[in-house]
Amino acid sequence: MYEPLGGGPGMATPGTADIQLGQLAGARYDICLVFPYKTSSRVKYGEHSDPVLNDPSSRERRQMERWDKKRSSVLKQLVNCGLEVKPFYSRDKDEVFCKIGTDIAKLQEVAEMTKHKLQMKEEYLGAHAPYIKDFPGRPDVNYADRKVVSHVYKPRDDEDFPTADSIFRTADRIQLLDHVIRSKDKGCAGVDIGALVKTGDLKAYFPLHENKKLDELDSTWWSCFVTAANANKVRDYFGERIGFYFSWNAHFSKWLFMATLIAAIFIIADVGAGTPDNTLAPIFCIIMALWSILFTHYWRRKAHSYALEWGVFDLEPELEAPRPEFFGTYRINPITEKQDLYYPWTSRVLSVLLSYAVITVTLVAMLIVMATVFVFRHLYHHEVPFGRITFMLLLAVVVDALNSIFSWVVKILNDRENYRTQTDYENALLAKTVVFKFVNSYAALYYIAFFKDHSTTFGLTMHCARGDCMIDLSWQLAAFFLYRLIASNFIELLWPKVVYLLKSWMERRAFKGSRGAVLQDMSQSEQQCKKESYNPFDDFDEMVVQFGYCSLFVVATPWILPLAVLANVVECWVDKNKLIHHMRRPMPLKAKDNGSWDMCFEVMGFLAVFTNAALVVFTTEVFLGASLLIKLLWFLAIEHLVILARIVMHVIHPEVPEYVRILNLKHKHIVHKHVDCVDEEDETMRAHALQDRELKVAILDVDDDDDD
Repeated sequence: MYEPLGGGPGMATPGTADIQLGQLAGARYDICLVFPYKTSSRVKYGEHSDPVLNDPSSRERRQMERWDKKRSSVLKQLVNCGLEVKPFYSRDKDEVFCKIGTDIAKLQEVAEMTKHKLQMKEEYLGAHAPYIKDFPGRPDVNYADRKVVSHVYKPRDDEDFPTADSIFRTADRIQLLDHVIRSKDKGCAGVDIGALVKTGDLKAYFPLHENKKLDELDSTWWSCFVTAANANKVRDYFGERIGFYFSWNAHFSKWLFMATLIAAIFIIADVGAGTPDNTLAPIFCIIMALWSILFTHYWRRKAHSYALEWGVFDLEPELEAPRPEFFGTYRINPITEKQDLYYPWTSRVLSVLLSYAVITVTLVAMLIVMATVFVFRHLYHHEVPFGRITFMLLLAVVVDALNSIFSWVVKILNDRENYRTQTDYENALLAKTVVFKFVNSYAALYYIAFFKDHSTTFGLTMHCARGDCMIDLSWQLAAFFLYRLIASNFIELLWPKVVYLLKSWMERRAFKGSRGAVLQDMSQSEQQCKKESYNPFDDFDEMVVQFGYCSLFVVATPWILPLAVLANVVECWVDKNKLIHHMRRPMPLKAKDNGSWDMCFEVMGFLAVFTNAALVVFTTEVFLGASLLIKLLWFLAIEHLVILARIVMHVIHPEVPEYVRILNLKHKHIVHKHVDCVDEEDETMRAHALQDRELKVAILDVDDDDDD
């Protein structure tokens, strides 16, 4: 029997024995909901009399009573659909935490209803099939329709799970439980999480960490996050979306290592010549152009392999729930035929135009700031310690600061555009972010490479360091890269911890003296709630910039390639630490690739082709005496040759590898035979049966059927 949670006198108190809603029945609590309980920890409400606490105002009391009703309604929905709920107070009694779990029987029911795919055993080639429960058959047909398929699914070894033959991964459990909580299907709670967050009736909704699995991931971080040899462990815990991010990073590191081996020859040549602009520079430009454009192609091949192995090769787009921040007018959804929020694209046009107007103004201001730094460097590089190096580091700081500021501004602009789904929101954010950060991160390098020598800025004639723009380009690129490697990663690692400590300190400060008692330690659920939410968007954003530094102008600084390998390892370690120690557990989301980010890297690869071809023709001394027409012809010839090489490799090694295509067909056949239980007739027996039957077919003289 359900009793309403906390509130006025006579209501049950979270955390006491009589509010324990059933037994966990073997399943663990996987998801946590955090409800507001009191407007302040110093306010009296639903507790024993405490003279230290303040009486609430009438407005505060009405607010807390409304929260009680909403919370009770939500928890009744969860209990009525068969979920196990464990509510308890937060440390300072101003929030109610509710851990949600269920048993295997409920998971099996929902998995069958949603056709959730599970991996089959190795003897079935690891195919993924929709979950189907065993059917004992009907006695009226002598059990001829009996179907037993439970033995085909791969068991998951889990010491904490009560059933040793459980077939659900930790990510499966969370995905199915999330469906039960949010869906309006039969047997589900139909809780609108987005609406609750928007109205302030729910403060947080997140999956709970599992300490043993986290310790295992932490102890094997090299193979899980850096080399992706155990990428399955990352995918099983965090979901396919984050699994693809770290798998991409491992692929990037391997290709950087191959480029490093090639670059060793050119590093020696640069040292011998005393400048990157030597006879081998054009060859290195062409090699890196090929490297840049083939890297993305071979990643797509690798991604298809992962997608097949992870059961998402044929993943179809699903109807996404609206974002909590989405607003609009109600109308009938043409897909679900139910009332839903709608916001016409025509209402978004002005906001989009405003966003790009702000981006344009920001880009102009950014270019003026960069030009100012170059002018100050030209005028005062003899008067400051370390001369030009100081201004190069200053420019690196300016670029990184502008990137951070714009990331904050562009999110505000993107919020105003009111996108319905998270996918649409992130795609729009990606378009704006990439445009700005490309110009901001590489404008100075393009200027040095192609325009600086003997150009005029604010009336001053500019000159490259030592009269060699390749050396100037080398130093500036090194300053950008080293600053990102050291300062940016340090800030990225430290910031989530600072946020967590700040929230904890503010809570302790607000609680101090409110009860005259010692403040208890926070529960693990509350500790996780204080942490920041994780989204791989920012990490991919960083990798796009780093990919550009490694491919666009690397001819000027080939020794950056081995440094980039180190930077990738550091980035993986930082991201691993964020995920495991400093962030909430993200919802495990399904994905078949990196989505729009793969296209972004593809575009960067083509830009690297054009940039490296331009460096060969217009910057190096190979074509120093050639006319502009000859240079343009050579530029077109080189970039066409590189793109032709990419087309040839695409034909030889198609985007979907042949073994993946064949194995996918085998998987479909295996599922058809062993899960759908469609038996194949023996050809020999069929032939004998046909021989034993005398079959005569009468042939008519005419077709006497008339059309109606």
